[in-house]
Amino acid sequence: HPVLGLALCEIVVRRLRVQLSFATSDDRRRIYDLARFAASEAERQHLTACADHLRKALTAIAAGDLIGADAWVVQAQAVFNGPR
Repeated sequence: HPVLGLALCEIVVRRLRVQLSFATSDDRRRIYDLARFAASEAERQHLTACADHLRKALTAIAAGDLIGADAWVVQAQAVFNGPR
């Protein structure tokens, strides 16, 4: 059901944001996996802009830039707050 898929994607992105706010460098792999799941779920739901922001967050996480990753996740969350 599309609405359930959107809700799941929104929940995962919100969870990712929370994880980033408390992250240490040791948490990077777990956060990367969560971001990768969120990006694939956004893509599956045809939320292209959200998926693009999450892929940029993945790049930032891989580089160790968790603050930058958080900024991209905020942009991904904005997709849910805008028109659908």
